[in-house]
Amino acid sequence: MKSDDPHRRRGLQRWPRVAIGVLPNDDPTIDHLSASERDAVAAVWSSRAAKELTTAQTFAMMAAGLVPRAVESEIAWMAARAVGDEVRHAEICRHVASVYRGRVEPWPAAPILDAPDPGTAGPELTSTLLVVLHCCMNETIAGAFLRECQHDAGGPLVRAALRVLLRDEIDHARLGWAHLASPRLSPDIRRAVEAEIETLLDMCRAVWLDERQTEIDLPRGHGCSPLSELPRIVDDAVRELILPGLRHVGILR
Repeated sequence: MKSDDPHRRRGLQRWPRVAIGVLPNDDPTIDHLSASERDAVAAVWSSRAAKELTTAQTFAMMAAGLVPRAVESEIAWMAARAVGDEVRHAEICRHVASVYRGRVEPWPAAPILDAPDPGTAGPELTSTLLVVLHCCMNETIAGAFLRECQHDAGGPLVRAALRVLLRDEIDHARLGWAHLASPRLSPDIRRAVEAEIETLLDMCRAVWLDERQTEIDLPRGHGCSPLSELPRIVDDAVRELILPGLRHVGILR
């Protein structure tokens, strides 16, 4: 349906530029790649775009669980804002893929996620476990992985894109740590979370290491860290970031 609101129409027209305005318009390093190499890099960034939309759905579920509850307003705001962040990330990744491909990539399709069933755990514990799994664990590992990709990035386009993605992933991880540090989190919920940490870590690690099944040969210097490095990246993030973080907020002793 056509909108009669000029502000809304202008917002829709400006959306791609809002999302990718911080990125350079060209990248001379791409010209040195063969057509097959450009396609391989584009495929990685296009896949990332779809994953960002999947993550947006997860944050939408998280916000739905946190906003109605008596959590700090900043935590609820961070969860809601993260939904938009991830949609913007999808547009950034799609733009990078388009530049490498030499044509506009289609908007990615992402599978529809089912909301977690609270079951006997109840809504408070269920939403808290989702925060721990996705923010404290997944987003922390994502930040570590993007740092590795930054080390591999030589061109201005991927460097700028990864800088935006990494900044937001760090902020999204902060949401999880802030929630666990909140005095409003009851002792019973804390104990229940502690009992599930090993299971959550196993789940998160399995998802990340499953990425290795799609590994292909990629040119270096274009923000695509070799997936063979994933076990090291994940294990280092768990040992150096996640476990110390859980101890710092009093979940692990």
